[in-house]
Amino acid sequence: MEPSGAPRVLILDDNRVGREGIASLLQGRRDISVVATTADRELALAMAEKHSIDVVLAGASVMEKEGPVLARELLRRSGGGAVKVVAIGLGERSWEISKAVEAGVAGYLTKSASVADLIGMVRAVTQPKEVWVVEGRAERRGTDGCGSGNA
Repeated sequence: MEPSGAPRVLILDDNRVGREGIASLLQGRRDISVVATTADRELALAMAEKHSIDVVLAGASVMEKEGPVLARELLRRSGGGAVKVVAIGLGERSWEISKAVEAGVAGYLTKSASVADLIGMVRAVTQPKEVWVVEGRAERRGTDGCGSGNA
């Protein structure tokens, strides 16, 4: 994280409007630092290393196409967990959430999540040993994806 304690965020989405929209929602906040945005997986991996990224927000289409591979590679390159991957805009089916968690995703925002949920998620995933899922409300799960409670 930056000296101010603000998590350093990279936004990876092949949808330019989505990528720029999320960046504009987060930029200007003192508690979150948007460092880079990209549509390219390889560039995202390089940027995550170069800029010591804390959180990667990965769009639905990126996660659907290569989410498990991307999440595992980011985790491997960061030494096993320094970078937290948050999948955004995916469905609300439990198997989709389980698949993302198995890949090492630290957070999961469903299509019904709000801007406040997004901001809360960026803050939450920097906390150790938790998996966060937002289905219209914040829900905290243990590292095995089981159990829940309002955050």
